[in-house]
Amino acid sequence: MTPVAESQTSKRLSRRQYIKYAGAGIVAVAVAGLGYYGTRPPPTQTETSSLKLLPPTADFEYEPSYINPTSADIICFLNKSRNPDGTDTDLAYSWYVDDHLASNTKDHFAQLSSGEIATPHEVRLSACRAGLCNDVEKLVRIDPTSIPEYPERMLHIPIKGIVVDAGTKVDDFYDSKRNITDSELEAELVDITNKELGCNGLRIYGSYDFEVLRYAEIAARGNFDAILLCPRYVSQDTDEVVRRTVDFAARAEALRSTSKSVVLQIGQELSTDVSGIFEGRTWLDRVFEVGDKWHKHGWQQKLNQLLNDLAVGVSVVFHGPTSYSAGPWELDIPWNQLDVDIIGCNQYWYEGCTEQDYLDRLRKASRYGKPVYNTEFGSCTYKGSWEYGGAGFAYVEGKEYSQEAQAEYVRRYLDLNERAQMDGLFLFTLSQNQPGSLDKNSMGILKLDVPDYSYPPHYSRKKAFYAYKSYQTAT
Repeated sequence: MTPVAESQTSKRLSRRQYIKYAGAGIVAVAVAGLGYYGTRPPPTQTETSSLKLLPPTADFEYEPSYINPTSADIICFLNKSRNPDGTDTDLAYSWYVDDHLASNTKDHFAQLSSGEIATPHEVRLSACRAGLCNDVEKLVRIDPTSIPEYPERMLHIPIKGIVVDAGTKVDDFYDSKRNITDSELEAELVDITNKELGCNGLRIYGSYDFEVLRYAEIAARGNFDAILLCPRYVSQDTDEVVRRTVDFAARAEALRSTSKSVVLQIGQELSTDVSGIFEGRTWLDRVFEVGDKWHKHGWQQKLNQLLNDLAVGVSVVFHGPTSYSAGPWELDIPWNQLDVDIIGCNQYWYEGCTEQDYLDRLRKASRYGKPVYNTEFGSCTYKGSWEYGGAGFAYVEGKEYSQEAQAEYVRRYLDLNERAQMDGLFLFTLSQNQPGSLDKNSMGILKLDVPDYSYPPHYSRKKAFYAYKSYQTAT
């Protein structure tokens, strides 16, 4: 090999060797890097916290909450706090009530005081991990168990009840069906109505058979002596009302296997609810007709025939006690001939009425030898609503909101019904879901404490609630 050729071969080998050894070096570095990262110890807590550790999210719920707790209730504050990864590992808690430390437990149980309706308390939960904290605060309102203005007294009427609407569809302008869960319903019917108010009677009406029966099934968990079920099929013709009522009666009979307190009502104020007795396409049209034509007897004969058809029809499938709730203008029902067990009267005060007039109307029904229930009475929440009775909602404009007035009118009704020696009475109503300032229109004794119709609802007790609660039955 010539020197020149040797030199060229040497240069080529040098390039090959460079590439070979350079490539080997790159691979070595790469492998060393992988080995470095594979064998490196986990990052320290300080390193992790600066990169990954975030504060937890504090949250809690409390029960009872659907209706304000009372000062006698033990409130369960349930901790819902979580780390960013969804766990509650290594969390520490501090509960504060009105800025005072109450406990460091995960959940908190406490009674809170109440000096008046809806007494506010600020409840704050602080959730911490590794020195990072997050707080949440909620306003919890507490109602008293009683009010001094309404001391307890005996009610000398066997059945003390309340009226509940399970959802009524009135033509195309009104539908009161609510989005209410079974637990919320049990709170209303069993915990509040039966246990707290001391009602041993409940009257449930509505256009939706399933809802009326659902309400009744939940009410049966309580200790009611009378659960009145009243289907309402507004603006249906008489044949359809008979058909649907008989069908409902068969389903109500099945409910009697779990509760012997069930009473079937074949209707209420059917002369205006049903199409074909008074003239008028809508319920409101027929109500206006009452004022003009109630003294004419043609409609009364139609009503009496309908009532007889209903009583005969339901008797085939329903074997418990039955009733009907008559409007104040439905004066000439032949109760001695009508095959129902309990006479029902929806008897409000009315314009121009005197105490004697009111007592006479109630006592008139007692002459047939059957139990008599006043199945509907009550008052809107403003001064002067007493004078308008069941039509108080139509005269609310310009009136002064007053829970005290509503409570006083409820007491007047109770005193008059005692004097008339009623066998049962049913106050209208537990709640009418009129939010904010609209509560003036409401005959409910619970107030909807939300600014609009938002969900979930929340209620506080009104003074009329305490007035009605103060009347205790012998049972």
